[in-house]
Amino acid sequence: MRQPPGKKSARASRWAYAQKDELNFWQDKQQAAHFTDTYWTWEFSHYGLNLNSFVGLTVLEVGCGARGVIYFLEGPRYQRMGIEPLAINYGELGYPIHQATCLAGVGESLPARDGSIDVVMSNSVLDHSLHPVENLAEMHRVLSDGGILLLVINVIPWIYCVH
Repeated sequence: MRQPPGKKSARASRWAYAQKDELNFWQDKQQAAHFTDTYWTWEFSHYGLNLNSFVGLTVLEVGCGARGVIYFLEGPRYQRMGIEPLAINYGELGYPIHQATCLAGVGESLPARDGSIDVVMSNSVLDHSLHPVENLAEMHRVLSDGGILLLVINVIPWIYCVH
């Protein structure tokens, strides 16, 4: 159920807090240095994948952040796009978001045609999405028949405490 105009829901407040916290995290370039091709190779090894698993495929990363995997799928072998609410902010902080197509937006409204994406990735996004069910529905809508959905949700009990 949607909130009446002018009234902010607890979920909306949590989303706004998460966006602010995320931007604060990425302002520290030393923390950001952790996210490299080595990190993503390690991350994908848990799923039996590697960066070459996506050669020739159209990849959409929902919530790509400042150092998402799409920035490490380099060259003409990859068709990649990211959607990120803070994309403009990351560009202003000097992150190379121009190295891949990274659009400012949210997962509830993906800028892709139905069934046009081979791989949809979302890493630690749904756990602080404003409308997670709509987000999942959009991922399903753009995913091609036989496509791959790589969905990671971190469940950390303390993160759900009221701040």
